Amino acid sequence: MVEQYQLLERQHSVFSPSQSGGHFVIRAYDEFVYAVHKVIDNYILPEAPNLRFDVRTLSHDCSNELIGGGVDFVVVYEGFDDARLNYEIFSETGDIYILARKDHPVLAESMSLEHLSHYPLLEIDNYNDLTCPLLVNLCRDNGLQMDVAGYTDSVATAMQILAESDSITLSCNQFTRKFVDMIPAVSYRRLTDNMIENIKEIRSEHRTVGNYILYGNINNSPAFNWVKSKLVYGLEREWRLAAAT
Repeated sequence: MVEQYQLLERQHSVFSPSQSGGHFVIRAYDEFVYAVHKVIDNYILPEAPNLRFDVRTLSHDCSNELIGGGVDFVVVYEGFDDARLNYEIFSETGDIYILARKDHPVLAESMSLEHLSHYPLLEIDNYNDLTCPLLVNLCRDNGLQMDVAGYTDSVATAMQILAESDSITLSCNQFTRKFVDMIPAVSYRRLTDNMIENIKEIRSEHRTVGNYILYGNINNSPAFNWVKSKLVYGLEREWRLAAAT
């Protein structure tokens, strides 16, 4: 009966963004938080000024909160594995980069795993990432050893460490690469096509390598679906704009 009532309510509800209110909870990896705020400010609030958002960095598995309705949306990479969750991809992973201080030798040397393995890796690590960093795995598969300097889930912290050390970082995130453009002490370099394809093969075990919005089944209101469509559209567009600059 409850499901039938909700269906009737959705069918007969007229959604007007400018008149609608609501509060949405969004959790995102640190590399996506600024982009989510930008989409809210530029794509959602101009049309729906009465909506409110709680956007914070995702630091734990909140699958049960998504399923229970305590969290509305989560923005992550492809590594999630809870079959109970709905998801939409807003961009596939394209280029992958090495980040390092601006005068780091890795930015000038010929690009090879052997050269990369000489430098310690700083891993921008999210709560459910692979146990072993991708670049370390790739080096091992080719008979090389790469040391791990440390882990952080903070992009700002990673940039400070890179600027002051010999460490390097792997990133497939165009928002992070664009952020690096704002930091004079840090630069980046694209991996070779072969390295990129090898990394994608490692990451594509369950689904397409890319960036996803996750959500549950509890909330299916017109406002929820409108916000979801705006998030997907806005993040996809912002990703393309970042990749083009």
